[in-house]
Amino acid sequence: MESEPTAAVLQVEETEEIKDTRSSTSSFDTYHPLELGLVIDVLQNSVPVKITEETKVEESQQEANGIHVQENQNIAVNRMTAREQEKSDSQYVKAVHSLFNNQFMKSKKVLEEYSTNDPVYALGLGYMVFFKAIMTMDDTSIQQAIDVLISIYTLASTQINHTTKKSMIHNVTLCMSSFYHSIRSMSGTGIPTYIMPVKSVNESIPNGILRATIVKAESCLLMALLYLSQETRAGYIKSSLNLRRAYAGYTLVWEEYKRLGQLSHVYIDQETISGIQFGIGTIHLVLSSLPKNIQSIVSSFEWKPDKHLGFALLKICLEGKTHTRSPLASFMLLKYYTMTLELCPLYMDYTQLAIESLLDAQKSYPQSTLFLYLAGLTSRVARNLPLSTQSFMYSIETSKNEWAETTLLHACTYEIGFNHMMSNQWDQACTVFNDLVKYNYHPVLMKYLMGACLDMMGQRTGAILALAELPTHPSSWSESYLIRKTKQFQATGYQDMDMSLCAYEYLYLFDAFSHMDTHHREQYLSIIHHTLARIVEAEKLEYSIRTQELLPDIPPPHYEDQRGALLLMKAGLLNAMHKYEESIIHLNWIIDHRHKMLHEKWVVPYAYWEAGVTSWGLQKYTKAVGFWNKAARYTHYDFQHRLIKKVNLALTREYVDKSEKVIESLGISSSNESDSSIRESSSS
Repeated sequence: MESEPTAAVLQVEETEEIKDTRSSTSSFDTYHPLELGLVIDVLQNSVPVKITEETKVEESQQEANGIHVQENQNIAVNRMTAREQEKSDSQYVKAVHSLFNNQFMKSKKVLEEYSTNDPVYALGLGYMVFFKAIMTMDDTSIQQAIDVLISIYTLASTQINHTTKKSMIHNVTLCMSSFYHSIRSMSGTGIPTYIMPVKSVNESIPNGILRATIVKAESCLLMALLYLSQETRAGYIKSSLNLRRAYAGYTLVWEEYKRLGQLSHVYIDQETISGIQFGIGTIHLVLSSLPKNIQSIVSSFEWKPDKHLGFALLKICLEGKTHTRSPLASFMLLKYYTMTLELCPLYMDYTQLAIESLLDAQKSYPQSTLFLYLAGLTSRVARNLPLSTQSFMYSIETSKNEWAETTLLHACTYEIGFNHMMSNQWDQACTVFNDLVKYNYHPVLMKYLMGACLDMMGQRTGAILALAELPTHPSSWSESYLIRKTKQFQATGYQDMDMSLCAYEYLYLFDAFSHMDTHHREQYLSIIHHTLARIVEAEKLEYSIRTQELLPDIPPPHYEDQRGALLLMKAGLLNAMHKYEESIIHLNWIIDHRHKMLHEKWVVPYAYWEAGVTSWGLQKYTKAVGFWNKAARYTHYDFQHRLIKKVNLALTREYVDKSEKVIESLGISSSNESDSSIRESSSS
């Protein structure tokens, strides 16, 4: 038998503290407090949200009134000037603000009333289904959102075709000729540098066409984001097609905006201008966060995405408080910040940026359900779990009797359950997941987590029954892993469950350890010590048989998979506690025994990730980069796409202090300057 480092053979006594941690409800960490200024006093004495039968009926009635966009082939030509368009869009602006003020049904009614004859109103409906899909990550919701966005794209295309057939063919031809010359001299960011100025205002493309082009581009952008969220090769390819269509539309309008020069704010309405900034900024920010191998699938652009340009353009959108793109830009930035903080510990300075963005959004929408949901995510990455849970609960409260009630109830309830798991409140987490199982919300995941929580509570029989009822039809790559892991337990008669910590493993894979308080981390370490000791005891027992019986029927013990997963979680906890030296020996054991891990193949590349974090913490930056590059070279393992994103963020660590310089270099005026130029042009 090969000798193993003593760190892997940990024998600890099962103390009362270890037993109690399975149902602990200890205090939260105050090391990194988060002050968001939320109005949540009403929730101080709230009870946990439960999905009752009465709630189900109300939710079903609300969701029965779905969102659809009709593809009107007789849509009217839009001949409005920029100022006429802005007056006409007043109802649209009110509808979007109602959307972010929790008046979903009121917003939906206004948007549906005009959506048949105006693509911009249809786009408002598109955002409603996009928000629903991106929060629930449900395949049905994603497909419904994509269907609506395709209809919006078709509606805008039809209006453009009707307009160009009438009288604008010559002007569009001139602009397309200019666009062709401009793309031949694009800058490194993909924005044209050579632009032919208009010789006469009559040569410019009408505002109605530019407006519809932005709607087409934005529909493609939202579809691309939904396809990206699926994290499949097919999704990346579909995302690629939509991103290219989106960027082509945005660049066409951008080029016309620059051709008009100082007259652009006179002949192009503000919603269209902010749409350019929002679209190009979002595309650059999204593409810059993708790993190179995914970029090669998603993007065939000949330019390199610029994160600073993305921040700069979205920052301009934020300044236009009266425009509808301002809250949308806040939503995109907050999702980016929270996702980045969740995936990579090197971006902790983003915490303050996320808080500032959230506070800025809540000045305009203090009780917005959508921003309260994001407040919950922001509070979690800032290590304030009580505030996170309260934010999710308040998001549920403020969405009651509205269109988004079911969506937010499910999404926020799951996040509350996740917070309970991070706090060792296994009984409360189990109750939450059981409620979601009853409503058939991600049944594979919820049933698995329910079983994992029951096991942590010491209810092994209940855990086995829950796992035995696990559905066999996954809706995502992560659920495929959970089903396969459950089948491995079933193959051994669930005897290996004593050597596994399914709940901890799930929390590790979804990056909870970095956002827990020190007390809970220490509790987790104690449980892992105890579980490793069980492996040692099992090995001793099985080897004792081989000392007494010749060629026994029982094979030699092979617990490398179980021990490797436990040591990886231990190293992750130690790194999160900045005890980098203590994690070295555990990571070395995993790497030394990497060829013996036959089932949990994800453990080895994740060990290289942790080795990089350890080296970075010890200020050995060259070694850290080397370990991360090794992790990136592994393929065909579970949770691969998640690790690739983590590695890419680590390897491309940059700060966002260049945004002001980017704004100046592009010659983009802020919203305040734009408003002043409009007033000056109007008066003249």
